[in-house]
Amino acid sequence: MSAVFRVDASTHIGSGHVMRCITLAKALQPKRCVFVCQNLPGHLQQVVYEAGFECRLITATDDIDETQDARATLNMLADVLPFSVLVVDHYALGSTFCKVLHQYRQATLVIDDLANRPHHCDFLLDQNLFTNTQHRYQKWVSPATQLLLGPRYALLRDEFYQRTLPRQANRVLVCFGGADELNMTGKTVTALQKLKNLPIRTDIVVGGSYPWLKQLQEQITNHPEMTLHHQCDYMARLMQQATLMVSSGGTIHWERCISGLPGIVITIADNQRATTEALANQKACWWLGDARETETLQLSDSIESLLSSPSKLQAMAVQAQNVVPRTGGAAWVANQIRAYLRG
Repeated sequence: MSAVFRVDASTHIGSGHVMRCITLAKALQPKRCVFVCQNLPGHLQQVVYEAGFECRLITATDDIDETQDARATLNMLADVLPFSVLVVDHYALGSTFCKVLHQYRQATLVIDDLANRPHHCDFLLDQNLFTNTQHRYQKWVSPATQLLLGPRYALLRDEFYQRTLPRQANRVLVCFGGADELNMTGKTVTALQKLKNLPIRTDIVVGGSYPWLKQLQEQITNHPEMTLHHQCDYMARLMQQATLMVSSGGTIHWERCISGLPGIVITIADNQRATTEALANQKACWWLGDARETETLQLSDSIESLLSSPSKLQAMAVQAQNVVPRTGGAAWVANQIRAYLRG
């Protein structure tokens, strides 16, 4: 099996799309795997290399034209054609892109959560939770497309399915994705530093695209109770040990839920709102609202309120753990694709 992934990362887009594609690539175990990404600031080419896969950069454009992007992608794949699986994880690419590459692949998987454009694919994966999950894509795909919908199909690394480590009291985990363009990490650290009456230990996770690293390091210099983890590969361990997480939405939702970790969520993009609201309605997280509207004092009060109420934390942990089944995930998706290729 050979696989091609068309996906982007940047300081604006974040790292989540590339990271979940790496997870799927490892589950597929292709003999050859090539990532094609735009040459954007924070493109994560080195991260893809370190994961064991090829990564080829195409010229970045302000407004993506699907046909031109498809041709640029094909120009990067002359030595790979034809290939077994095409995976497209990109909000600006839809059916036009996939149709250009159709003759060169055996199966196409599209990863999406917007449900706002037509797709030409054999599989469509949306790992998110919505109130109308089963009906969102009916008008956007053909009846033959296999729909993999909901958190059962969340592309989580193997470490999240391993044994659980013991929780540590008053340990808070902070993560707003790989880029965090709005620096909600820094605002959360400020909120935690105001809680002088609670013996809180804090783990702060930022990615390689995080643009505020130097400022953050200075911010926690005189705070030995705060530990910075830069581009770490042990998030599952941190989640299993934490008492509470403060984070954005996205894939972090499902990592947190399968770990049974209570969370305060601040959305940093429009596409995070619907799923976060659905989880909040299930009492699997506490949604504070959007990043630009969240005040530091509000965040401090929310953290203090939850840490001071073990019963609320426990109830939220139970609800969160019920969201993501421990069967499924990237391995299950990979098996579905292999079965399709076998006919």
